[in-house]
Amino acid sequence: MPYTTIKEKIKKTLINPTLSPNKFWDLLIMQTVKISALIIIPLTLLIVFLLVTPMCLNRQIILDVNKVTSLKDVIFFFSIPTVFFLGVLPVLYEKVYEKKSFYDIGLMYGRNRVYILWMLVSFAILLASTLTLYHSVEYTLFFILFLHNFAVALSEETLVRGVILIELKKIFNVYVSVIIDAIIFAFVFHANADMKINLFIRFPLGLILALIATRAKSIHPCVLLHWAYNIMI
Repeated sequence: MPYTTIKEKIKKTLINPTLSPNKFWDLLIMQTVKISALIIIPLTLLIVFLLVTPMCLNRQIILDVNKVTSLKDVIFFFSIPTVFFLGVLPVLYEKVYEKKSFYDIGLMYGRNRVYILWMLVSFAILLASTLTLYHSVEYTLFFILFLHNFAVALSEETLVRGVILIELKKIFNVYVSVIIDAIIFAFVFHANADMKINLFIRFPLGLILALIATRAKSIHPCVLLHWAYNIMI
């Protein structure tokens, strides 16, 4: 099969239908660099904060939130920085540089039946997970897990299902964007986790969350569902 024919088939199968095929490859390189930066820079800043801040305060450096027993320390050293670096900074980039609205990013609520349905489903799962957690751990640990897992869900959904999914859709069609987004969620953001769990649990979860965000036009149901998943885990 001629090389040009293969390229044409790839374009028709993968690219955003509103994108000119002639611009696909150049835009692909630019978007790959941009998406990589949107992942690497916030994560690097978060790690630097976790390393530098305890040193400035003459505190022990702890990178594992599970080893922290103080609710105040979890919120100050982990929850707030996670939301700021993984959520706020990428949103500011989209707002200031890319001129995207909060609705484009999915931070404003969608006004459709899919949004309402998944909000109800996600809230029901979250409620069941919360009640199970409340009756299985001590009071302080409950609030640590409850609050920090919300910060993680909010920040990851804002970055992965909000910002990154927007950037993917600039070059790929919806379904390819959803698949790549799920791959990034499962194998990049959880690169240090068990690959089997990433493949059989986090990747399908990423697909579901990306599809919900696309259909509901909001990340709100995704945040609730992700929060429930974190609490159950």
